[in-house]
Amino acid sequence: MVEITAAGRDALAGTTTPSLTLPAESKSVRSGDVPVETLDRLRHWRLETARAAGVPAYVVFHDTTLAAIASAKPTSLADLLRVSGVGESKLRKYGDEVLEVLRTTPA
Repeated sequence: MVEITAAGRDALAGTTTPSLTLPAESKSVRSGDVPVETLDRLRHWRLETARAAGVPAYVVFHDTTLAAIASAKPTSLADLLRVSGVGESKLRKYGDEVLEVLRTTPA
């Protein structure tokens, strides 16, 4: 059952203005911030890795994680671990390979 609270009734009656709290602005990667060639190379690596493991590509890394990696351009495992979507497990599995892709991508 849905009920209107006293504050809700006041807002509907126009006697008070409801307060609205918005979530904090997320620090998402904008498409203009992502080096396209780097992202393409990461996607190609992900596809090959996923095929070899017999899993969908998103299991390796989501597109948003690849974009964040391409944008951050980490140069060490510690830097890579700071990227959203990269945890300890994926760092152990894929960290060195991701850094190698980044090292071999022309600047």
